[in-house]
Amino acid sequence: MEKYLKYFIGILILFSFSLSQVTESIEKFSVGTHNALQIKLIDAEKKFVEDQWKNYVKSKGTTKKKKGEFKSTDIDLYGLSHPVYWYTKFNKDRNDIILSLCVVSNEEFLSSLNQSDNFAVIEDFLIKFTFVVEKAKTEIEFEEGSKKLTKLQNELKKLNKNYAKNTKLIDKSEKKIKKLTKENDSNLSKQEKYREQISKQQLTLKDYISSSSDSLETDTESKNFEDENIKLLKNQKKLEVLVGDYEDNLKSINKLSRKIEEAKEDNQSIIKKQEKIKEKISGQGKSVEQIRKQLEILE
Repeated sequence: MEKYLKYFIGILILFSFSLSQVTESIEKFSVGTHNALQIKLIDAEKKFVEDQWKNYVKSKGTTKKKKGEFKSTDIDLYGLSHPVYWYTKFNKDRNDIILSLCVVSNEEFLSSLNQSDNFAVIEDFLIKFTFVVEKAKTEIEFEEGSKKLTKLQNELKKLNKNYAKNTKLIDKSEKKIKKLTKENDSNLSKQEKYREQISKQQLTLKDYISSSSDSLETDTESKNFEDENIKLLKNQKKLEVLVGDYEDNLKSINKLSRKIEEAKEDNQSIIKKQEKIKEKISGQGKSVEQIRKQLEILE
């Protein structure tokens, strides 16, 4: 299946190039109006094509740009009967670029009629340039597609990290709630015991008060009353601390419960985002792979 897909992509690319054949037209250059070889570069930006052209011809001769026109001298292509020089200009045609090349060969302006062999060499040179431009465009597309894929993968990693963080928080909070709940159960039992003791002590003190005469209290009775009163105050203080601890634990439990709820809601949202990102990664991955196969064909 992959073999047939690669073949199909190759056919499409070759078909697109077949639409960009070299033609001849009379064009105006800095040296006058003369015959020019023309080729259309599909879906390309002018600056991008100019940069590709400078790089493409730099090893063939010397090229300089003046007033939007490129002049190349001492151009020596394999197959030419002698070096030539030429003038190149690029004109935008909607989303495409028209490359016009005026060639001076053996002191005459080249055409398919006066120097057919040299014309064929330069024609082939221009057709190969369309592959150069297409490859450069595809390389950029591959790089941008790969960056987009990496960005999506990093987004998924971040979501996975946040999901794991929330899950850890939920687990930790649930364990803490369980511990605090156990503490509060024990706390309530202790509170009950202290309340019973306090109740008994209050009755004991009441008995002391009711059975003792204001004027006939003994030192022993006074001491016992004082001891019981101290115990009562201590137990009341302990009960107060227990109640405070119980309420603090309840606040902590409520706070942790809210955190758990928020983390669970966030994880539900993350799961939905993960599914969307995975779909995008799948689609982008297929797109990048297809572009990579195009590059293989253009090699």
